[in-house]
Amino acid sequence: MRRNLQLIFEILCYFEQEGKPGIYMPRPEIPGHDKAVVNYHVDLCAEAGFIRFKRSRISKGIPETDKIEALTWAGHDFLENWRN
Repeated sequence: MRRNLQLIFEILCYFEQEGKPGIYMPRPEIPGHDKAVVNYHVDLCAEAGFIRFKRSRISKGIPETDKIEALTWAGHDFLENWRN
């Protein structure tokens, strides 16, 4: 799969708009993009340090969902540079 910078921009914009301090956000659904592709790009955002991301773990045999805390400084920088 190829990295799609436009999709990364859309994902980060989603977190910028929807984020609230102290509240975890679920993985987004981005119109026009397959869920698996979006999930892959969310993982890339976490790997690049653009988002604070809490990985899922298994509790009593049931996997918890991944949670996104917020954009990081690097995530805000990416958005600012993309817009300029």
